[in-house]
Amino acid sequence: MSTWFRDYVYIPLGGSRKGKYRTYANLFIVFVVSGLWHGAAWTFVIWGAIHGLGLMVEKAVYNIKRPWFTKIGFHKQTFSNQLFFGGITFVLVCLAWVFFRANSLGDAIMVAGGIFKDFQVSHIFTDSIYLIGFQPNEFKVVCFSILALLVAEVIHQRYNLLKLLNRNGIVLRWAFYFVIVFTIIIFGVYGDEHAQEFIYFQF
Repeated sequence: MSTWFRDYVYIPLGGSRKGKYRTYANLFIVFVVSGLWHGAAWTFVIWGAIHGLGLMVEKAVYNIKRPWFTKIGFHKQTFSNQLFFGGITFVLVCLAWVFFRANSLGDAIMVAGGIFKDFQVSHIFTDSIYLIGFQPNEFKVVCFSILALLVAEVIHQRYNLLKLLNRNGIVLRWAFYFVIVFTIIIFGVYGDEHAQEFIYFQF
């Protein structure tokens, strides 16, 4: 889908060939249109617009932040830089998902407003965090899963997991596949009446 929007929307609009302001506008239009592709609703339009605005701001401040970050050693390749901007991207994407998932614009505004209104730092250190919808054991599984994914990502960036597996014997490869399948079977949710249908089934 991203390739289609690049070839049939972004490039025909002028891409990045007609100045920086036109580039910002083209990026914003592409993301808004991608929101409309998901459905003719304001929730999807805002979802696309949030991503478009985020990318516009990132490109607009890049030349401003680069000399300052260079002076303090805050380069892209450093872990601190990746952690900082990765965190900003994560928060922005999660906020956008509120609008994407909501049944109506009113519901999205209510949820987004509640996030900032009811949040307290003390909740992080108490059981109140489980009110998000997790039980204590579920929360531990989520934390472990996120940590496992981060470790896998670091290993993949350094060694390429697929090539690393292919260099080993068939026994080790199939043992690895078995662990993955077994983990999905153990922690997966199947046929639960409270389980949410995969969101992209509606598109």
